[in-house]
Amino acid sequence: MKEFLVELVKDAPALSAIIAALAFAIAAGTFLKGVLEYRNQNALKRFEKFAELEERLLKDDIYHICFLLETNSPELRDIERKERQKFLGFYEQIAIMHNSKIIRSDIAHYMFGYYAIRCYGSDHFWHDMDRESGYWALFKVFAVEMRKMDAGFPGNLCPKKLRA
Repeated sequence: MKEFLVELVKDAPALSAIIAALAFAIAAGTFLKGVLEYRNQNALKRFEKFAELEERLLKDDIYHICFLLETNSPELRDIERKERQKFLGFYEQIAIMHNSKIIRSDIAHYMFGYYAIRCYGSDHFWHDMDRESGYWALFKVFAVEMRKMDAGFPGNLCPKKLRA
């Protein structure tokens, strides 16, 4: 037994190095797992926020305005100013999320850009509001950026004579 203890004491530096390496490997693995878990949670939170926006888009008041923007209907003039401002506020929330990189540019364009472009270009929508007002600057910047992205959107790359 005494000989075993003597050998153990002699190998103590090697044993402590093995224990330190093992502890480092466990700590690194734990850290990596934590980073991956954080990343997954972050992606899930982003998706939940996106789903909330999509749900709001499909609600009656906002969706009705989108439906009218599709054809730039003169009926847009009949929608109360307060409702149109609420629509713009919704799109400004999207713009803030886009600017904060919560929503990627391609997703913002694909899901929300179309109606932002239609809205910004609709004289019927803006008939009693100043679209160039500083109050709508965030919306304007978003709509203009979406229009630039729209120019390169796959369905818009076809020559006009090939479009239906």
